[in-house]
Amino acid sequence: MSCCILGCKNNMKIHKELSFHIFPHPEREPFRYSQWVEATRNPKLKGLPAKVVYARYRICRRHFEAWCFNGSCKRLMKNAVPTLFLTKDDVQEEQMIVSGNTKETTKNLFGHEEMDLDHGNEVQEEDKLLEIDYKDGIEDENQVDFITIISMEDHLSSSPEIQSSTKTSTYPCQERQEEDENYCSYLYEVTEDPLLPVPISEETCVGWRDEFYKCPKNILAQNVCTRYDPFDVSLSKRTLATIHHVFTHKVENEGKPVTNQKSSGRCWNFATLNTIRIPFMKAFNLDEFEFSQSHFFYWDKIERCNYFLNNIVETAHRGEDINGRLVSFLLSDPICDGGQWDMAVNLINKYGLMPKKCFPESFSSEASGKMNAVLKSKLRQYAKELRDLVKSGQSDKEVQQMIQHQMKEIYNVVGICLGIPAETFTWEFYDKSKVYHKIGPITSRAFYEEHVKPIFNVDDKVCLVTDPRPTNPYGQVYTVDCLGNVVGGRPVLYNNQPVELLIELVTNSIKNGDPVWFGCEVSKRFAGAQGIEDLDVHDFNVVFGVDIQVTLNKADRLLYGESAMTHAMTFTGVSVDEKGVTTKFRVENSWGDDRGEKGYLMMTAEWFKEFVFEVVVDKTLVPPEVLKVFDMKPIVLPAWDPMGNLATN
Repeated sequence: MSCCILGCKNNMKIHKELSFHIFPHPEREPFRYSQWVEATRNPKLKGLPAKVVYARYRICRRHFEAWCFNGSCKRLMKNAVPTLFLTKDDVQEEQMIVSGNTKETTKNLFGHEEMDLDHGNEVQEEDKLLEIDYKDGIEDENQVDFITIISMEDHLSSSPEIQSSTKTSTYPCQERQEEDENYCSYLYEVTEDPLLPVPISEETCVGWRDEFYKCPKNILAQNVCTRYDPFDVSLSKRTLATIHHVFTHKVENEGKPVTNQKSSGRCWNFATLNTIRIPFMKAFNLDEFEFSQSHFFYWDKIERCNYFLNNIVETAHRGEDINGRLVSFLLSDPICDGGQWDMAVNLINKYGLMPKKCFPESFSSEASGKMNAVLKSKLRQYAKELRDLVKSGQSDKEVQQMIQHQMKEIYNVVGICLGIPAETFTWEFYDKSKVYHKIGPITSRAFYEEHVKPIFNVDDKVCLVTDPRPTNPYGQVYTVDCLGNVVGGRPVLYNNQPVELLIELVTNSIKNGDPVWFGCEVSKRFAGAQGIEDLDVHDFNVVFGVDIQVTLNKADRLLYGESAMTHAMTFTGVSVDEKGVTTKFRVENSWGDDRGEKGYLMMTAEWFKEFVFEVVVDKTLVPPEVLKVFDMKPIVLPAWDPMGNLATN
């Protein structure tokens, strides 16, 4: 490691106690980068591409004043610029004299050869350490500027500035990760170090191609999959032959008609209302019935926008940077259609329910993309306005007044797209016996309190999840930062338990005649047309020659982004074998009646273990020791945690 400032006596220095510092990023800090280059007085650096200088060259700590360093005196401040130069005596006090053959000496020390500024020429052998009087400011004709490529272990051990708890690294760029996480890509462009990633060569591709076409099975699979859906081609006929949509236990009077969320992300909305309508239809002796999904959707949009704006203010008060991960995450999707059970409870307790006939679907409720696009644009605009207010020191009252003004505009947009629910409604209907009934005029909240809550009380249900990541132990309650929909409402709480308990509780609930709301990752190992959730429904290994069935365990899939809750549905049936072991489940979906078994799916218990994450059951079914977990202080997961994904997509 050497200092590139022309005339510095540390030019060819190797010293464990001397730190060397990287140049400012040439694209992010072009002005400070140019200041550093000028300070070197080295014409060769001025002629090199900025990426080369950034990747290869250092300035030793002797050229920086004391204020340039942080409290530990190891890291430079962000505005540091080299201004000092050492005297000859100061340098000699710490200088390691490298006599004899410089190239061989350095090679012995580091195990690599030295390279000069001309991109690869070996350094000429010298009989003594080169010394240049800095007062001249002129490069001696015998001076040799060079860069030493050293091993990562030696590099870290010789530079106190870059030592960390991480002792090893695959790439020789550990020292720069703190300033530029893209350093490896920069370094790759300017060096041929064998430790760095290498591109795919033409020879490699030719070898792969030859090997591919030597296998007749590959050719057959290619001929078929280039004409047909690869997943349809991979369907296992043997597995399909064993699947039957027949169950040992089903809830009585499953809901009719089969619902359809269409081109919207309202699965949690439909799953909630589908779960509630089953006991409601039984109590009112109805043949068909739907609660208004659009009424639910309308109030969620209004409340969710207000919740987002308040989150923006809160994160601004926290001091969260606009480029930080949290605010960036919030701004990436300010409003979506997804949600969680506790968010549904908030809406129902505040706004109640109403029959679908009293507030039917609209274009934007069935296809929400365009409305959401308008709302997202406005919310991002409002976010800037609110952050500017907080930054300028405006009072909380002034900030809240701004939110009220913004929400009035949001109210108008949502009302134009979805319509505005009436303050009261009247519901007239015939029961199965063709007897006429009339309820109303009544508010939606009173309708829930008087006619639904005695049958299905949302406050009597609890949410249990199964998250096997080692960082999230069972027997704890979790929440997700900035996740919710109603300011001051019920927080989203997850009681983390083993998956076996969730299966047991779902089975017992269905045996009692109660449907179960749940969240899962619906698309994995799923035959959509047949309505089958089974780990073996596809023979991917046969078609592709690679195994993708369950190559990672559930915890690792969560950690590596391979799994997350993406869809909510309702359990309405279960099968138990002669030994009392649960084998499969019947699932009511909300994608219409042209998929699966007239809108219903079949899920194996093994699939449940891998891809179901959350269930909602009645408190009376849950063991007391599990219920007590809700009394604990929640552990807060980050806003981007996959356990919050159902409400953020």
